[in-house]
Amino acid sequence: MILMDLLKVHGTLGFVDLIRDAVQWNNMQSQKKTITKKLKGLPRVQRPGTSVTGRRAQAGDGLAEAKNRINRTGATDSDAVDYVRRLLE
Repeated sequence: MILMDLLKVHGTLGFVDLIRDAVQWNNMQSQKKTITKKLKGLPRVQRPGTSVTGRRAQAGDGLAEAKNRINRTGATDSDAVDYVRRLLE
């Protein structure tokens, strides 16, 4: 009965497409486990832009160090110049 209703709504060609899609879905679901096993050891996809471990991250560590030195000892000219230099890197 449901099959006849589908044939009326979609026609014979639409029903064939429905069956073909169902078969493709089942094949895709059966391959899903093997694909996830293959992807398990691979690194994640990186987003475009600068890397975290690049030059900027190293400069940021020095920036925090220079800022802490200013807060700890007071702002001397050399400390302030060092902080601004690291800020502009």
